[in-house]
Amino acid sequence: MAARGFASKLHIDALRLIHSVFKPRVVKFGMPVYVFLVTLTEKGKSNLDLVKENSKELSELIKSLGGKSKEAFMTLGRYDIIEVIEFPSDLAALKYSMKSTESGLQNVETLTGFNSDEAQFSIK
Repeated sequence: MAARGFASKLHIDALRLIHSVFKPRVVKFGMPVYVFLVTLTEKGKSNLDLVKENSKELSELIKSLGGKSKEAFMTLGRYDIIEVIEFPSDLAALKYSMKSTESGLQNVETLTGFNSDEAQFSIK
């Protein structure tokens, strides 16, 4: 009987450890951040008014997926636009990424972003 109690205590301790490891990502760090690297297609470059309209639709999509746009930059160089967006899940980010290219106005590369606190937490 004593061995069984010891095993139960180990099980409870293991669950507490797992909970303590995974809880901070949800509580301390909030929603995951995604970086979208956007390049306009030839169609997008020659139809900037359509790009502007599409941008409004994509802003609504972000909200409907439970996301929040943090930053957006027009850039010089390899990418035309860089967007930083919080989404509640990878699936929401994937849906946004796929929907954002449906119009044929842009191509998107999606990255998961980690702030410095998350990076420090992951190497402890």
